[in-house]
Order: sequence, then structure tokens, then C-alpha cells
Amino acid sequence: MNKNEFHDKIAEVSKTIFSYCMSRTSTREDAEDLLQDILCELVKIR
Repeated sequence: MNKNEFHDKIAEVSKTIFSYCMSRTSTREDAEDLLQDILCELVKIR
């Protein structure tokens, strides 16, 4: 998977991950922070 394909896949699943984060946190801001942390980890392990 090249860099562009990876970024496209991340964009595709971000909404689903954000929905999960919303279900696990009490505020939108916390969910956004959690999503950012998750996405950063995904980029690191790439």
C-alpha cells in the first residue's frame, strides 16, 4: 500500500473510528482527542 492509498483508507475509516470514540467518551472534544491519538498511532505503525 503506497502513501496515498494509506491516507485514503484512513480518511475512509475515520468517521467509523470517530463514532466509536463518541460512544466511549462523554464529550465531543474528548472523542476528537481520542480519534487524533488513534490516527497518530496508525501513522506511526505504518
